Amino acid sequence: MAAELRDLRARAGAQTGPASRGPDPRMFEKALQEMAAELRDLRMRAGAPSLRQLSTQIRDNDTLPATVSMSALSEVFSGRRLPRWDSLSAIVRTLNGDEREWRVRWMRLEELQAAQRGPRKL
Repeated sequence: MAAELRDLRARAGAQTGPASRGPDPRMFEKALQEMAAELRDLRMRAGAPSLRQLSTQIRDNDTLPATVSMSALSEVFSGRRLPRWDSLSAIVRTLNGDEREWRVRWMRLEELQAAQRGPRKL
């Protein structure tokens, strides 16, 4: 996992050393759009359920960790925001995706998003 994150930082344009400026802020947006496109592909392979159908299937499945509204689904599938893991997990499981594979993608995006925000101030 650490090696994957180092590779992700390198591909994102992260620099090392005292002159480090961090990753290019556009990398998070690009990666978020790529994830949204992959989610849309997963949705198509699952029979292209409408957002209403998907939201209902998630809500009606008691084994899933979260419910996801139609508006939240729209934001996720359009790449406007990175969902919490429990929401993405519910989407992926409902669409019969590989949860472990998507967890790695989500963690990479979390890392890019955190790098874009910069260090937290105390």
